[in-house]
Amino acid sequence: MFTVSTILPNFLFLGPELTEPSHVEELKNLGVKRIMNLAAELNEDDHGLSLKERFDRYVKIPMRDTVEEENVLKDVRRVCEILGKYLFLSYLS
Repeated sequence: MFTVSTILPNFLFLGPELTEPSHVEELKNLGVKRIMNLAAELNEDDHGLSLKERFDRYVKIPMRDTVEEENVLKDVRRVCEILGKYLFLSYLS
């Protein structure tokens, strides 16, 4: 089931792997412009959906959901920097 949760309205959403064109359309209808894929278990194959071309930005930061994850601090900082940049830019526009 493809279910998208709103974390911050009009800014941050959480959702599952995109596997069908209808998933892309649902995100587009929500106003999603950028995707940050943090799932280490998902490879770069986007099921032929051309996500890098269909969204303004597609970032892959492979992380595992475990406390033993190596370099987790580095990766979390990178995620926060990217989100902070876009949050700041969204307030300017």
